[in-house]
Amino acid sequence: MSLMIGIDQGGTKTDVVIADAAGSILAVSNDSGFTDWTGGRRELRDKRLAYAARAAMSELNVSGSDVDMVVGACNGVDWEFERGLRSDSIQQLLGVKKVLTVNDVVGAMRCGTEIHQRNVAVLCIGTGSNVAVQSKDGETIVFGYYMRDALQGGAAIGKRVFELVFAVDIGLYEKSEMTGLLLNATGFDSVQELMMAVTTGRNKYEKPWPVQYKHYAWIMLEAYRRNDPLAKQYLRSLCQELVQFIVLGAKKLNARENLQVVFSGGIFGLCPSLAELCQELLHPELPDASYILSYRRPILGTVLMWLDKTYDYSIPPAVIASLEQQCIEKNLLYQPPASA
Repeated sequence: MSLMIGIDQGGTKTDVVIADAAGSILAVSNDSGFTDWTGGRRELRDKRLAYAARAAMSELNVSGSDVDMVVGACNGVDWEFERGLRSDSIQQLLGVKKVLTVNDVVGAMRCGTEIHQRNVAVLCIGTGSNVAVQSKDGETIVFGYYMRDALQGGAAIGKRVFELVFAVDIGLYEKSEMTGLLLNATGFDSVQELMMAVTTGRNKYEKPWPVQYKHYAWIMLEAYRRNDPLAKQYLRSLCQELVQFIVLGAKKLNARENLQVVFSGGIFGLCPSLAELCQELLHPELPDASYILSYRRPILGTVLMWLDKTYDYSIPPAVIASLEQQCIEKNLLYQPPASA
């Protein structure tokens, strides 16, 4: 039986699946129990990857020699030399001879569309953000390092929630739905008490409360759903800046013709209407583009890339159908497909 290991590694989590050529997902794991946070950033990435992959291999009772290929869609594959570093380290860690590594946003791109010999772009908004554009000739631009911190997905959105709630409290803006939502989520009685806790602590004995901003991005999305003016203004501005990387990449690669744009990541999963906003913002620059909101989680992109190679870019419909059913059963979708 031909097996593959698929790895989707972002900045905050590592997901792993083991699949076969019939489209069956045989094992699923992640690095949620990882505790050894010693070492530099590259060493930590390898440790987290090995932890999650070995958990899946142990569940299935397989070794590296049983695996045909590892496909890793990993952060830390931003430059060409890093591709070789990650591939070599994965070979050594897992004992698998054949390894394909790509940037993690490329995995998200593939799980949203059929990308073989077509122009395609992906905007991924999760904990962070990234944009990639690929021409029909296979040339790819990944924009991650060119995107400023204020664009970086759930972390940036959650931070802006706090900033806007504080600004509303002193009267810089009108009232916002975000104030009540944030106080309810954090358990504080007033914005001033929350601000003291975040900045200095509420007394001389208390240290400032370390905020994990990504956990509060949902407040901005909920306020947007409620037509809150501040949330609508902020998210429109954020999306406007993000989609310009798609326009830029399409121009640079001469990939505007028949371009398909994929929207992927947890933020779109929580608020699908943001994809409609991005489409509206892109239309003046890319009037002929088509759009798709990816319902598959990015880890499925690694499986599809392996199946592409296994079936010479003509994956049988029965295999796709099996994979879709497996994804539903194993909770690997952001939402059910439109046809479900």
